[in-house]
Order: sequence, then C-alpha cells, then structure tokens
Amino acid sequence: MKFYNIVYIYENKVIEYSMGLFYEQKFSKNIINNGIIYNKNEFEIKYNNFLKKNKLKRLLKNNSKIIIYNGSISINDKNKIEEIFSDLNITVIKFLKDYALLNVTKNDSYLIGNEYLTLLYITRNNTKKLLTLNTKELSLREILYLVNIKIQKNLIILSNNDSIIKKFNSKNFFIISEYEKYLINIAKNYYTKLS
Repeated sequence: MKFYNIVYIYENKVIEYSMGLFYEQKFSKNIINNGIIYNKNEFEIKYNNFLKKNKLKRLLKNNSKIIIYNGSISINDKNKIEEIFSDLNITVIKFLKDYALLNVTKNDSYLIGNEYLTLLYITRNNTKKLLTLNTKELSLREILYLVNIKIQKNLIILSNNDSIIKKFNSKNFFIISEYEKYLINIAKNYYTKLS
C-alpha cells in the first residue's frame, strides 16, 4: 500500500495528514483567506517552516502529496496553489476540490465551513449547485433562511462554528465537527483503495 501525505488548504489554515497524525498551521488572513493565497512568498516561507517544525520535511522524499482545496476558489487561485507546491519541489499527485469528496444527493445537502460557508445541494431539476455564504456579510437568520429554502431533506453540517450549528434545529440535520479531518479521511480511504 502506498502512503500519501494529504494537505487541506481552507479558510486561513493548512492541515496536513502524515503517518497517521494531523498537523495544523494557522496563517494571517493577509497571507491566506477563504483558501485563497494572497501572499505567495510569505505562504511558502511559513509553510516550509511548518514542515520543518513538525519534521515533515524529511518525509517528503518518500511521499507524494494530495492537495485538497476550497472548491469555490477561482482557477487562477488554484493555479497559484499548484505553482507554490512546484516551487517548493513537492510532488503533488492529485488536486481535489473539497466538495468533490462529498456525496451530494437530493436527500443529503452539505453546509461546509466556519466563517465562509459553502452550501452544496441538488435542485428540484437534479442539478448540483454550490452557494457561498459569508458569515461576516449575512446574519445567521439570513443564512438559515437561504439554507432552508435550498435543501430538500437532510442537512449535513461540516463545521466547528457553534453559533451556526445552534441555529439549525428546524430540519433534519447532522453535525460533523472537525470537518477538515473528516474530508482528509475520505481522501485517504479513497486513495488507499486505489494503491
């Protein structure tokens, strides 16, 4: 079985799975925000230091990485992530959108995130849709209203934001906290089966 390190770039953090352990690095919002890297040079320096500090740098020669990124960012922002890992001489075998790891159905819709929320749902016409909601721009009442009119049955909340979770009590909903690790585990299980 081949082992891959898995990196999830989201909000203003990077979480990395390596050798059965999770490592997390928080960045300034001037460097990374909502999964978008604004300052490439600073990100590379801090990410490199993060690898050294957690002794992940020595493992890079033996392992390839899978990168999970915020699926709602632009293609240019995704290209910047590719360029950064190339500049760091890190082999990336796959880039995955975070929401592509979820099985969205008519029965199950997903709300992902803490500060920036992404609602994944199926319309009545069987079309997959993505709606991005910013908790700084919308009140919790507005978010609750928008989510309730879009979902058809169950809502699966992948969030650590307690104020969001507490508001959802009117529909069938399920909570998965530490959603970052949940998504990484989905990717890990999928790629373990392939190798």
